[in-house]
Amino acid sequence: MFADEATGYATSLVKLDAGAVYPAHRHFGREHCYVLEGDLVFHDHVLEAGDYEVAMPSTAHSTVSSVQGCLLLLTTNQRDEMLPA
Repeated sequence: MFADEATGYATSLVKLDAGAVYPAHRHFGREHCYVLEGDLVFHDHVLEAGDYEVAMPSTAHSTVSSVQGCLLLLTTNQRDEMLPA
């Protein structure tokens, strides 16, 4: 939807199919995640439609998956670092 080359921030609509897995990663900047549809499963909690979460810079996420599939409004930084599995 939008990417700022100077700061690295991007806003996207992200669709994950049922059973999809996104790799573990460390946040370069703040990540804003709003779940529009479905579920988003972290190692210690689940977000469902209508849930919002912000992750602060330098924090890390485990792998993230979706049981039902989901549609997210996501603002993140393109400089995020993928972590080994």
